[in-house]
Amino acid sequence: MPLVTERREALSVAATVALGLAGLWARCAGFAQVLTPEGVLLKPTDSHYYVRFAQLQIEAFPRFVSFDPWVNFPEGARIIWPPVHTGWVALHELFTRANPEVGAAWAGVTASAIWLCLSAVALWRTFGARVTVLAMAVLALLPAMIESSALGNADHHVHEPYLALFVSLCIVRMAKRPGRGGAAVALGTVLAVSRLLTTGTILLLPCAALGLVACALLKREASGRLARDALIAGGVASTLSAVFALMWGEPFSLEPVALSGFLPAASVAVFGLVAAVLALRARAVPFAAAAALPALLALALVGRSLLSARAQLAGDDPLLKVVIESQPLWRVDWAYPSLLGSIGVIFPIAWLGLAMRAVQKRAAEALVFAATTLVLTAAFVAQLRFVQPLGGPLAVTFAIGSLYLMDSIAPVPRRIAWALITLALLALMPALRPREPFDPPTDEALVRSTMSWIRHHTPSPPDYAVVASHDVGHLLTLWAQRPNVASPFSQAPAHLRGNARAAAVLGATDDEAAYRAALDTGARYVLSVPFSVILGRDKSRDDETIARRLLDHAAMGEDGRPATAHFRLLHDSAEERLRVEKGPFARVFEVVPGAVIAGSAPPGAAVEATLKLRTNLGQGLTYRRATVAGPDGRFELRVAYPTRDSASEVRAEGPYALLMGGVPRTVDVPEEAVRAGARVDLSP
Repeated sequence: MPLVTERREALSVAATVALGLAGLWARCAGFAQVLTPEGVLLKPTDSHYYVRFAQLQIEAFPRFVSFDPWVNFPEGARIIWPPVHTGWVALHELFTRANPEVGAAWAGVTASAIWLCLSAVALWRTFGARVTVLAMAVLALLPAMIESSALGNADHHVHEPYLALFVSLCIVRMAKRPGRGGAAVALGTVLAVSRLLTTGTILLLPCAALGLVACALLKREASGRLARDALIAGGVASTLSAVFALMWGEPFSLEPVALSGFLPAASVAVFGLVAAVLALRARAVPFAAAAALPALLALALVGRSLLSARAQLAGDDPLLKVVIESQPLWRVDWAYPSLLGSIGVIFPIAWLGLAMRAVQKRAAEALVFAATTLVLTAAFVAQLRFVQPLGGPLAVTFAIGSLYLMDSIAPVPRRIAWALITLALLALMPALRPREPFDPPTDEALVRSTMSWIRHHTPSPPDYAVVASHDVGHLLTLWAQRPNVASPFSQAPAHLRGNARAAAVLGATDDEAAYRAALDTGARYVLSVPFSVILGRDKSRDDETIARRLLDHAAMGEDGRPATAHFRLLHDSAEERLRVEKGPFARVFEVVPGAVIAGSAPPGAAVEATLKLRTNLGQGLTYRRATVAGPDGRFELRVAYPTRDSASEVRAEGPYALLMGGVPRTVDVPEEAVRAGARVDLSP
């Protein structure tokens, strides 16, 4: 028997190691999509900004720089991203200084490798071989977890499944050994350190609270000791998170998503209230009152911030209303099978098995993971992005719940159940197949050459910004190395204001209004690329916006609309749009005052100026502007293109052809007049 046991343990160890290696390979299977001949293509969108943010830290070391003047220009923005994960990305970039994107591409893979090893050891010590092997299969091969840590993904969400897992494991240890204090210190430490690794710590607090309360309901005799453990955990979490906020954040702010005083106060509130509830269950009323008083004061302090966080979750931010990860589960029919794969079929059944074990066997570990998974599943249903922290507890739920159900049934049904679970795990194996390069290419690949053009053909920053869709905001700061106005960042007021300023330009239906909005935000250039939405604008009116007109027609005066007087085409990308009509994928425009052609014509006569242009791709364009002479015969016509002295790639093929009441005439407009908004008077 000892020999058989040793062999089984050796097989379990081998299976655990093999699953970990398979998980790492699955995370690298998209190498052909990331490490392309044209350069590294990181996963959109935050990974691109992580490259820049890490570079800022390398340049500022040993200080941590959170303010970036290039984001949401001209205001700039304080970036709330976690400092330790940023340092992790920076460390990878130091190994590939010639091309920091190569190093950043591996940050998620290496982080997941460390987490998988730590998780395997912790699970083995807590639950033994059977649970560890099954849980590792999910941790290694669950589609959502592969995507969050895949090659090319440098984002901080890689840590969330494992942090949620370790929070639950700490509570299990507390339930098994109440009053010892060690697991409580570990829980507080994990919660505090989690904010250095990700921004999603706020969701771990209710998980910890519900897990502790559930344990007390299971073991009334341990409630008093668990209450003391809760105070220890809260004290450690609040103290450490306050120190971290002093070192790297804003200790006197209560912003929920920032590294601020919110987490220390929230830790006091949550764990104080939990300790009070547990103490009441143990009939220790004075202890409960002593714990509840500071908790209620802290809750009052963070109440407004909690309401703000609730508003953000409800979608008050225009960006959160449109990005897929902020949508509720029921609105995206493909999300559940895509994120959870075949495990999603068994997960609800496994959770029921876990709940049955908690009730029938009064098993603390089952109750803790049932409670944690319930909280995180509710969050996942509310917003898809919360599938990340769900992954860790889900793996243990799958393992314990499935094993309990199979151990509870007869041998024949048990074999059938094992076969079904084996099939579910085998259905995850396609993740190991190397993925083909993207065909057609991604938007990021199509816009890259234009970003390089902006970097090498526009003045050095930082005195101006480039207005573009929020989708390419991070690419502007990384590849074009120019400040953006709009970005994929959300929730913080500076990001909301920046995105609103960009939307005022791109969503304007009037040329003058778009020009004034561009001046107000300090934009000297507009990058026009295909877009799905202009934040805060009615999608049904997209065709009327300056963004659509510049992209489709360079606002040359199409469909009877007046041509632009302020947005001068400088460059068309060689990459074409993925539509039947084709056309340049990206176009760069300069924001100019426009020269004013002034002259005389018969009163009330129509005046039209026509200019033939040739783009850098050799395409011919016809630019038309028109006006009507006043009662005194005077007219002024503002134009965006010069006819001579131009250094632009888009050149005029001759002078402007004017028709003034049927009388033809030509006029040259110098470059300086267009840039300065000067008058070009027609001689009599």
